[in-house]
Amino acid sequence: MNPVIGLDVVKGGKPGPSLFTKKTYKQSFKVTHHLQGLKAFYQFYQEVEQIAGQPPAVI
Repeated sequence: MNPVIGLDVVKGGKPGPSLFTKKTYKQSFKVTHHLQGLKAFYQFYQEVEQIAGQPPAVI
């Protein structure tokens, strides 16, 4: 399993879905550009890492 998180950094940023070998884990969601938004993204990153058993690539 090769986890990947697609991140589109624009005004009102929104990460793309996480992918596990071409299977979508979750739909896209919006992350605000402040400390709470960064914390939410990091928690999502950790969730993907735990499920996949390895750190996801963020592209």
